[in-house]
Amino acid sequence: MKKKSKIVTGILFLSLFTLVACKDSTGSSTTGEGIVSPGEAIDVSDFDSLDIDYQLQGECYAFSSEKNEQPSNGEWHSPNRPLKTNGRFTKGKLYLVAEEQPVKYGDTDLVGYKLYLVNTTNKKAVFWVQDSRLSIITEVVDEYGNWKPITYLPSSFCGNSYHTITLDKNEYWEFVQPVYTGEFETKLRYRLDGQEDGQIIISNEIATQINPGQMNPERKEGNRGGGNLMDPYSL
Repeated sequence: MKKKSKIVTGILFLSLFTLVACKDSTGSSTTGEGIVSPGEAIDVSDFDSLDIDYQLQGECYAFSSEKNEQPSNGEWHSPNRPLKTNGRFTKGKLYLVAEEQPVKYGDTDLVGYKLYLVNTTNKKAVFWVQDSRLSIITEVVDEYGNWKPITYLPSSFCGNSYHTITLDKNEYWEFVQPVYTGEFETKLRYRLDGQEDGQIIISNEIATQINPGQMNPERKEGNRGGGNLMDPYSL
């Protein structure tokens, strides 16, 4: 993790976010996509950006609203419920979009930004998940112009971990993602697989810096379960 002097870099990249050229679920470019009324900025002058050389686990967890929730068959349900869009987002789309304003990244001294999965269509969207974890990964452009993942999704060996969640019309989920720093300048985006209808959603692109080790699929964060044999992600 970089010291405070490096946070200037992270803030600079946040200022370069572009929310007007997002991708729709078919992968085609859609202009005008994004957040109609962005959130309030906070003071991140004492926060750091994240400097690592391995892949983090994807950590976008969510669950259905009360009217759409299904009882658990043994899987874990996230407390992250959808919120109403209330005119805040572009209408008529199901899409991922990253907000420009910096926020605190979890219970850390790191800076992050908000990522939204938004449904302003006229129908529900259903997603396959593992213990409420959506299949959202972070990708960057490598030195040859190819998109490469810098996060990964661990697999559960427990069949009960697999279930579906629903994002109703005019609802959105909110996640906080880290701001990275490193020696390699590139672009970053988010990719969502796992829709019940098989469609893929690609987010807007963001200027960033990472370390090359983050693109190496052999360098993974590893299990967070502390070696508990009952943890379905321990293998």
